Amino acid sequence: MSSDLHYKEIALYKTESCRNWDETGSCRYGKRCRYAHGPEELRAVPRSSQYKTKACRSYHEKGACPYGVRCTFKHLNDEPTIVLKQNSKQIWNSMLGLSIAHYRVKANNDASQSSKDEIFFV
Repeated sequence: MSSDLHYKEIALYKTESCRNWDETGSCRYGKRCRYAHGPEELRAVPRSSQYKTKACRSYHEKGACPYGVRCTFKHLNDEPTIVLKQNSKQIWNSMLGLSIAHYRVKANNDASQSSKDEIFFV
């Protein structure tokens, strides 16, 4: 796995709700799930220094954007431009609150083969 992909997956850890948890109240991955189990686990999504600084081409040309609220571009002209003054890697590290060195990532759907310190990205 490339280090950029590895870093991105770690940075997005627990930034979305687990669909299984939301629908059934349980998840087969338990504490190893990369998704949040309830609002107390939900983290803010790290943003790049370019976040919402340019207009979304799809939204302005077609009137809709397939990414919706996940889109990193501006949808409305009156939407404020967000300027981040720090290095984006520092922002990711501070928002994430995790040291990447503490985790080994295993891109595998079979949780039974994992050790307790592995996090699954499925």
